Amino acid sequence: MRRAATAPANGSATCVEVAKVDGKPLLMRPSADRLAGRSGSGTAWEGCDQLPLAAGDHRIEPSDGFTLDSLNLADQRSGTAVGTPPTVRIEQDDSSAKRIRVTRATGPYAVLAGTSIDPRWRATLEDGTDLGAPVLVDGFSAGWIVPDGKPHTIELRFTPQRWSNVALGVSAGVVLVAIALTLMVWPRRPKPRPEGGDDPADRDAAPTPGVVTVRTGSHRAPPDPRPAVQRTRHSCQSWRAWPRPAKEVALVALATFAVGAAGFVASLLAVLLLRRGVRPARLLLAGAVVVGLSMVVYLLGLGDALGEVSAEAVAHSLWPHYLAGGGLVLALVGALRLGSPPRPRTAPVHPPADVSTPRSADA
Repeated sequence: MRRAATAPANGSATCVEVAKVDGKPLLMRPSADRLAGRSGSGTAWEGCDQLPLAAGDHRIEPSDGFTLDSLNLADQRSGTAVGTPPTVRIEQDDSSAKRIRVTRATGPYAVLAGTSIDPRWRATLEDGTDLGAPVLVDGFSAGWIVPDGKPHTIELRFTPQRWSNVALGVSAGVVLVAIALTLMVWPRRPKPRPEGGDDPADRDAAPTPGVVTVRTGSHRAPPDPRPAVQRTRHSCQSWRAWPRPAKEVALVALATFAVGAAGFVASLLAVLLLRRGVRPARLLLAGAVVVGLSMVVYLLGLGDALGEVSAEAVAHSLWPHYLAGGGLVLALVGALRLGSPPRPRTAPVHPPADVSTPRSADA
């Protein structure tokens, strides 16, 4: 301890307040004849009286004119015998889940998670008994006190990880659905048909007795009036028969579920643009531009001059994430619509003209 002024050299210095512990004065006196100045290495001091302290954290504030280099507090009560610690075997040691098997001990023991204190950690015994919220052990770690000292199998779990696993499963399902939708609308090349001549199946078929077969030119089946792309997709794309409003509602619901508010806004915008006749290629281009804009906002809007972005800046502004999510929805909708055939336009139907046919005269 160091003090700016010197004490009397008679060694009978009175007790003075050198600090406050939880707002109460800590009285001490120097053990040496002279006190060290500001540039000295410090002087040893001793306490004047006992200072009752309860278990837990305490706040120590040096008094004016004193600098505490160190403060040693010793327990004046008689010590208690320390029991035999249990043997611990770790059966599972993941970042968010741990399983520990503990043998019998001669008294209560503490179980440590080995991570910083966090009330979201939970510990349960093999019979489902909850040990409650963790307490601070060894100054940093989350721990639990087992008072009975019996052998137990204790499971430690970080509770938010359960919902994180659910979110990961939902995200994987959304990715699979997106892949399935992409494969369903992927363009397929129509199967070529034989050009000219008879059908090989007709030529190889044996004639039936009593049946006269008349061949006049080619025996190919009449052409299908539907477009070739529509014919090849009709068997695997029955979902195209859905009404257009139903498909639009499904798009908005899926985008909102996968991306959130940004997906909801972007999907509604895509539906409106497609209804107004905007080509899917332009929708795809607009989505790519919005995604690129999100990168610019992320680096220039949240970062510094060197382009470094802090975690606090990301937590306070989610606009880059909104832009990226909305742009991704626009781009995906445009890409999926690129493979769709154009809607046929119905030509106006005119009534046939009245044509009179002259009657033939009798010869």
